[in-house]
Amino acid sequence: MPAKPPLPDDREPPAEVNGWTHDPDDTTNGHCWRRDDDGRPLAVRLFGGVGTGYATVTDDRVAGVGGREKIAEYRFESDDDHRDRRKEAVGMAFDDAIAWMEGHGSEWSHPRINETGFQPPAGYELIRYSIGSRETIILYQQVDAPDVDRLCGIRFPELTVDSCPYLEVRTWIGSGNSDVRVAPWQHAHGSEKKVIAETPDECGLEIALTTAREFARKHVAGDEQFPGELSGQSSLSRFAIQQ
Repeated sequence: MPAKPPLPDDREPPAEVNGWTHDPDDTTNGHCWRRDDDGRPLAVRLFGGVGTGYATVTDDRVAGVGGREKIAEYRFESDDDHRDRRKEAVGMAFDDAIAWMEGHGSEWSHPRINETGFQPPAGYELIRYSIGSRETIILYQQVDAPDVDRLCGIRFPELTVDSCPYLEVRTWIGSGNSDVRVAPWQHAHGSEKKVIAETPDECGLEIALTTAREFARKHVAGDEQFPGELSGQSSLSRFAIQQ
């Protein structure tokens, strides 16, 4: 059961603010207001902690700590009366959140979201779009391929485009360095994944997504054979797919 932060006695969550609708059933530990324009589920949430109150706005299509844009934050030193100080901090963040919603509508967009990432390459579907503090990761899965959550310790088959149903696009924040890899399971690491093409230094997410699309067009939706061995195979030979 979510634990929403207590509000000061003179504050009540408004049912609607400038098109943002209060959602008392939101499953996070925050008071929530939502709007959904053009298929973008946006949410403003108000949270509290010991002596703190803060508000964020998110595009709920993405996961990760970097997917939240902070609207307000207030923090007070803990003391014997920290519960009342928490209410005070939450109340101040509440006022800022309401003011922000009054001034913002569907025109808001997260500066690190690339809309192209929500359009899967040919033959794939989007599994996860995650924005972290250091990197953005977009994971696709071949359409109709079985979900592969883990590998277990028996012999792994030869790695091919067919046995690597996952396509990962990763871009590092700041440098813009990116890579595009295929993988045999969702949580593959290191040599368990194979780079499918070299990307230019500091190429950014847009070029990495273009690289992924070209790979999919030729080798997944099309019938062109992928050149060379898709492997990390020596490190994976002892594994098999577990669904």
